[in-house]
Amino acid sequence: MAALTVGVLVLLLVWVRILPGLPSAPGPSTAPTHVPAYYYLTINQRGVPLGWSWDAELNGTNYGSITGSPDQFYVLNGTYTYAVSSPGYVAYPSSGSVLVAGGPVTVNVTFQLPP
Repeated sequence: MAALTVGVLVLLLVWVRILPGLPSAPGPSTAPTHVPAYYYLTINQRGVPLGWSWDAELNGTNYGSITGSPDQFYVLNGTYTYAVSSPGYVAYPSSGSVLVAGGPVTVNVTFQLPP
């Protein structure tokens, strides 16, 4: 009986190795070799009174009214355009582009009353 069990086991091992197209046992984990890194792009504002709203736009998408500062975005490496505004105030700079390349980036904006 033991010879029969060993024979069946050997036959199964040979069968699994020889027949193409059969699923094989899973190998080592195939974890991704590159995981995208995200960084903070922060827009800081000065000059708008507490409680007064200001708008931020990133790459053409308006993120609505913000009260306070800062406004943070979690982004991949790349170049981003931004624009800011606030009713009754002028922003310096009011728009521009910023490069995120391997670390967090901060844009400082100053709002002033119009001359």
